[in-house]
Amino acid sequence: MITNSIRRCVLDCPAARPAVADLGWLVCGPCANQLAAALHDVVELWGLLPEVLESGSLPTDTPRGSPGPTAGTPARLAVIALRDPRTTRVDDGDPHSVVAVLSAWAQAVRADRGLFARRGPATVPGEARVLSYNLGWLISRSWITDFATELREIHTQLRAACGDFDRTIPVGHCPTRVLGDDGEPVACGVHLRAGLSADVIRCRGCGTAWPFTQWPELAYAQTPRAARPLRRAA
Repeated sequence: MITNSIRRCVLDCPAARPAVADLGWLVCGPCANQLAAALHDVVELWGLLPEVLESGSLPTDTPRGSPGPTAGTPARLAVIALRDPRTTRVDDGDPHSVVAVLSAWAQAVRADRGLFARRGPATVPGEARVLSYNLGWLISRSWITDFATELREIHTQLRAACGDFDRTIPVGHCPTRVLGDDGEPVACGVHLRAGLSADVIRCRGCGTAWPFTQWPELAYAQTPRAARPLRRAA
């Protein structure tokens, strides 16, 4: 009679689910699936970062140049840190460099498994692909807990940076004329996004609403042919 040797999952599962030791795994199946899903999600969220770089990109942001005691900064510093390969984490909670974290782990996999060296600069999709392909081997290594911790941290930070941004699509900048700091009319310029099921686009800067029937007009305002703004803020 053959019996499997059972050990507990090393990733602190809520139910302390067992991992099957005869496969060499140190984590349970559900946790392995969660790591695979996180790697996929990191690549998707990474692709959204350029869209959420500017302040005002998310509903929770203060749009750049908006009135109030504390105006929004031109760019979201957390997004800059996540995208910069030079970012170094000092304290708990500090942003990671996404590409640096994935590259370090992918390089460890290449070295330990004798894989071909990477050609060209590291990229998030490329390094995540290496880790995904070798995940079955990764979850049998003693350092899987460290890998899982850093992967979960960058995943959490990317989700926080992107918010619910992935539920909308970019449509351009608000062309509505508002008064600038010098009292002269200027284009509002706040990024506009449309919900996948929305029939109204509303600017978070000046409050202008664009019903579905006026979207062709809004689209025209994004082209170089639009010689002048289409409307003024009330």
